[in-house]
Amino acid sequence: MLSSTFLPCQIEYILDDSPLLVVEKGRQQGFTWISAYKIIRRVNTSPEPLDHYWISRDEFTAKLFLQDVLQWLRVWDEVANHGLTYKESIIDWNGVQAMRIKFSNGANLYVLSSSVDAVVGKRGHLYLDEFAIHKDAEAMYSIAEPCTTWGFTLTIFSTHRSKQTFFYKLCDRIRKGEIENAKLMTVNLERVLEEGFIDRINAKKLLVGQPIYENSIDFFNEKRNKSSSDAMFLQEYMCIPADADAVQAITEEDLHRIMRPKDEILKKPRAAARYYAGIDVGRNRDLTVFWVCEDVSTGSHPLLITRHIEVITRERFADQEKKLVDLLQKWKPRKCLIDGTNTGEGLAERLEDRFHFCEKIKITRVTRPLWISNLSAFIRRKHTCLYVPDTNEVWEDFLSVERYINKEGKEDFFIPSHKERGHGDRFMSMVLCLEAFVSQRPLARYTLEAEGVEIKSKPAQEIRRPRHGKFRW
Repeated sequence: MLSSTFLPCQIEYILDDSPLLVVEKGRQQGFTWISAYKIIRRVNTSPEPLDHYWISRDEFTAKLFLQDVLQWLRVWDEVANHGLTYKESIIDWNGVQAMRIKFSNGANLYVLSSSVDAVVGKRGHLYLDEFAIHKDAEAMYSIAEPCTTWGFTLTIFSTHRSKQTFFYKLCDRIRKGEIENAKLMTVNLERVLEEGFIDRINAKKLLVGQPIYENSIDFFNEKRNKSSSDAMFLQEYMCIPADADAVQAITEEDLHRIMRPKDEILKKPRAAARYYAGIDVGRNRDLTVFWVCEDVSTGSHPLLITRHIEVITRERFADQEKKLVDLLQKWKPRKCLIDGTNTGEGLAERLEDRFHFCEKIKITRVTRPLWISNLSAFIRRKHTCLYVPDTNEVWEDFLSVERYINKEGKEDFFIPSHKERGHGDRFMSMVLCLEAFVSQRPLARYTLEAEGVEIKSKPAQEIRRPRHGKFRW
């Protein structure tokens, strides 16, 4: 049954009984699903009844795991035909609810969400799911690890969440041989695809009536191209944690490629042209910037050309509004997004009420990194999709944006504030201009996904290279 159902790396994981087993894995590779099978197999092959404790990151994922367990129980019983019986119940440990499956041989499986207190004093095999994002991961490990002293096992697996996490440090220590009787498994996207993962994906797609992938390379490239950045692809799928150090979101090479002499691209408005605009609002410290692009896209490739940039410096909102009204009447964009965050909310609301094509939007901790990432990816496209004027102000604004990995392991951005030059306001107005364009002309209509983003090379010592060179990353 094993060889016909599971990939070789999954079989290795199922059969492994190392005292401490740590698995660094890629996203959506089915480890929760195969862990359910592993536990049921251990329950039914163990010479004595032993308890198992599954610790999920939250209650929702704990319930998903329980569903996998119940599914495998039915499959196991049908295949083995041994009449296995079990009973489900909910118990309470110090205020922490745990779902329990009691087997007829006396073994128990406890499924609970992340809780340090619930693990204290427990004897049995422990499994820590998505360990990198557990609260108090180091404390959880310190309490769980002693179970190996009495012959039980501790199994930890997770996708990385930056080099700041305890999970990364634990993997690094095992890789260096600093922890005895510990094993580290690395299961990235390349490995599972080489072992036949695409066949499992295609079989599922056929069941739901979706088109299948022609080969594993197509699937690999799709995941790479849809990732928000190179660093996120390597972290989410290739088991290479993103570095927390800040790096430029827009490289000088990419900026050189999209810059054009301002006399060539900055033009007066034309009646038949398709314009989109973004307004980043400032008052005292920041600048207010009105950025207009013309959509000259073809049927297969998008292309935005900057036609006008207006910078308003430290003026009263009443004066800013008058200037912006004149600009909007002059350019008549098909869509204009206005920063309505904080002090700019009143100005944005008045412009929204006056012009049907204006929309006030809030730049939040969720939307800000997403929208900046969208512009960064748009600029990195193989086929140039954007032209901006070759000026010192635009150059400094775009290069000031720094990308980093936050404490949650997610991509984020930092823009330093400069007293005279603002706070990346030209860049942010272009961010809003692109979102205005996308809201009216979704990028899915173009061939961007097939075209992809070129992955920049990294020094050899920073990443572990593919074993066979089949997948280019």
